[in-house]
Amino acid sequence: MNGNKFLTVPATEDNYRPYHLTGNEYVSLPLIDPATGAVECVNVLSMQAVGLLEFYGSAERPLLRPFLLVGESPVVLYGNLVWESRGDWIPAFTVQHPRCRLSGEILAPPGLKGFCYHLALTNTDTRPLPVALGWEGEWAETRQAVFNSRPVTGNTAYYSSWTKSLVLECRPGLAIAALALGTEEPDTPIAHQPNTPCEGAIRFAFREDYVIPPGDTKELTLMAAANAEGDGAATTLVHLRRLGWRSLRSSTEEWLAVRRLTTGDPALDRLLNKNLLFNHFFAVGNTIDTEECTPVTSRSPRYYVSGAFWPRDTFLWSFPALLLTDRERARQVLLAGYRRHLKNPGQHAQYINGSLLYPGFELDQLASFVLALDGYLAAGGNPDVLDEPEIPQGLRLILAELDRHRHPATGLYDTFLDPADDPVTYPFLIYDQVLAWRALTILHRLNHAQNLWPARNLAMEAQALKEAILLHGIVEGPFGRMFAWAVDGKGRYELYDSPPGSLMLLAHYGLCPPDDPVFQNTLRWIHSEANPYHGPQAPFAGPGCTHAPGPWVLGLTAALLAGMDAPSREILQTAPMDSGLACETLDPATGVARTGLAFATCAGFLAYAIYRRWGRPAEPNQQL
Repeated sequence: MNGNKFLTVPATEDNYRPYHLTGNEYVSLPLIDPATGAVECVNVLSMQAVGLLEFYGSAERPLLRPFLLVGESPVVLYGNLVWESRGDWIPAFTVQHPRCRLSGEILAPPGLKGFCYHLALTNTDTRPLPVALGWEGEWAETRQAVFNSRPVTGNTAYYSSWTKSLVLECRPGLAIAALALGTEEPDTPIAHQPNTPCEGAIRFAFREDYVIPPGDTKELTLMAAANAEGDGAATTLVHLRRLGWRSLRSSTEEWLAVRRLTTGDPALDRLLNKNLLFNHFFAVGNTIDTEECTPVTSRSPRYYVSGAFWPRDTFLWSFPALLLTDRERARQVLLAGYRRHLKNPGQHAQYINGSLLYPGFELDQLASFVLALDGYLAAGGNPDVLDEPEIPQGLRLILAELDRHRHPATGLYDTFLDPADDPVTYPFLIYDQVLAWRALTILHRLNHAQNLWPARNLAMEAQALKEAILLHGIVEGPFGRMFAWAVDGKGRYELYDSPPGSLMLLAHYGLCPPDDPVFQNTLRWIHSEANPYHGPQAPFAGPGCTHAPGPWVLGLTAALLAGMDAPSREILQTAPMDSGLACETLDPATGVARTGLAFATCAGFLAYAIYRRWGRPAEPNQQL
């Protein structure tokens, strides 16, 4: 039993503010204001910064905001934009004026270090229309974010006449990241353009003046490129211009269409694909300096522990969804985990370079590496991954660490923290035992094929653990025999459940069939008032835990994987969540995000559960 159960709990979002977002492997746009179309933040992953580097504007003026003047009168865009999500990932808006219609679209083409912001203005009047169209912005600061954001000094801006771009370079000494901005047609005037490098906040504007004939449309595209320093950002912008807006849009739409999945229900399809793509681009990225595949909890600063690595989040929640969108990307994530993150096996949280960030052993996190490898192979991944030297080496480390946590008297495996990252009351969590049993079963198959441990009978060890789970882990509950949450191996036990590692998942991981009476009694207890963390009766009620009151989106996900359509399906189809994206918990009365906004790995597990429960087989060209 742990002595000090100090909890690091999330803050509640009392004044929730919605945002749109988009991104690709290299750049994230996590804060797109739906009222104005402003891009408040652009960020990149940096191995040198061991987290995120974020470009921000100021409180008075965002990093980038569109504007429109008709004659000399500014058009008020605030609150008048009507949004849609094209391909469930490209934010797009329209706004109607008595004399014209403005549309905007923001896309980050997959595989490229940049994004585009496209505006199109149509004259709907019968007279020629004099207008000014463009973007204004301010680069006020750069921040480093691991859990919290903090300012980085040394920002420098300059105009590159060679590439005709405005370069924003974070240079606290040596440059560590840069953004270059310019329109597709490079002769668009840049207002307040500095002729020499300047430091501190810089305001800028890209503006074109037109007289548009009746019925005609003028289009203007701003392109932004990121790189490890200014020269690379500026030349990457040149490459984006050469590819052109229309080509970039077409290739992005094709990429999204190939990966689109369906349930046959349009509302569920939107939820499924939006969260699939959010997981694909915000639960993993490539670092801007080393271009390494880098899994994280979230690339959004709105998630309270973004920019860091949890094995459980990546391999149990995000990874199954990555297998649905792109098996090659899933392979990259798998190898990144084995190469960088097993020097501290099973520890609570790590920096993106694998160094220890937040200590505390978690058994579920250790087992997650093995379950992900098995999931990759079961999904049709190339078995030559087993020939990568990091895989057998990592498997040996995992088994050695498992051995260190095995209790000889009971045959159970201890953990210091539970799946909500909180200290345990009793050391043997039944959910964790099931993951360890599943890992041992997988290791037995791999040992049979690879002969990694010639002297070990891992099938026997797995069977012994299963017997220990059934012996120690089944207790009497209010509805009959049920699975305990935790036991001490001496007869004491705890009735409890935690959505991040719920007992609702025991059948999903293969310990028992879904109709097993003990499992069904456990489900009944979790969703009853006998569970002290069940939560109040409300439209969006659901179980919670000591870490945060419910309902948890991970709990709704676990219920789906347990075969419980109600109430999960109705809640998921009606709850606003975080603008349709997964979060940690919901307000039970409104269904709006309450804690853990922009929870990218959770989005992956949610999308996976929806597709597993109601999905239809992909078309042949979707088998990636």
